[in-house]
Amino acid sequence: MSEETKFVPASMIQPEIKDKLARKWLLDIVRAMIKVQTSIMQHLDLLKDAMFIYRDFLQKLELAISEAEGEL
Repeated sequence: MSEETKFVPASMIQPEIKDKLARKWLLDIVRAMIKVQTSIMQHLDLLKDAMFIYRDFLQKLELAISEAEGEL
């Protein structure tokens, strides 16, 4: 059995209920923002790790090129 959603005009909702709903929605938004921020921070950490690996690779490549030029 499906339940039908009924829409009620905001003017018919009691102020106390409006306040409770507003606080709940605000908390839901803040929780979502925290999840997004956490995800962004994790991605930034991965990017930072990748940059260190890439920098290390470039240093080794530069050293190998220097050694190869020295042998010529």
